[in-house]
Formats: sequence, structure tokens, C-alpha cells
Amino acid sequence: TGPTLILCGREDRACPIHRHTLMHELMPHGELVIVEGAGHLPVLEQPKVTNGALRRWLTACRSPPLTAVRSVAGSGRRGRENCHAADR
Repeated sequence: TGPTLILCGREDRACPIHRHTLMHELMPHGELVIVEGAGHLPVLEQPKVTNGALRRWLTACRSPPLTAVRSVAGSGRRGRENCHAADR
């Protein structure tokens, strides 16, 4: 598989972190980013944090494969709880 970004909110109740962790384990070149202060829609709930994570990931795709798990801080709004995993 190619580089994959799995992005989730720490407080996502619709698609809990353990599901994202399983996806990460199944993708050898994946990176799991857990967005603090977000539920199901980190893109809407923590847009600056999410955009920063996407930029870092896109930049790193030019480097060797990623295998890290990252938790990023963020404070702010809570929105609806949904399951969202972005992969490429």
C-alpha cells in the first residue's frame, strides 16, 4: 500500500480511536493522527490543527514511509460525531 493518513478526533464516538488504530495496524505505510478537542469531524472542529497535520503528512510523503502515531493538540468547538478516515 502507499502512504496513508488516518485522521480522527480524540472524542469521536461514531468511529472510536480503536477502529482507527486497527486501520493503522493494517496499513504498513500509514500514519495515524489523533486530533485533540475534536469528535467525528476534525476538519470542521479543528480546521487549523487538521490543515497542519495534512500539510505535515503531504510533505512527509516525499520522505521514507511513515509509521508514527501522533496526537495533536487543539482546543475549540465540538461538532457532530461521525466516522472520518482520510486515506490516499
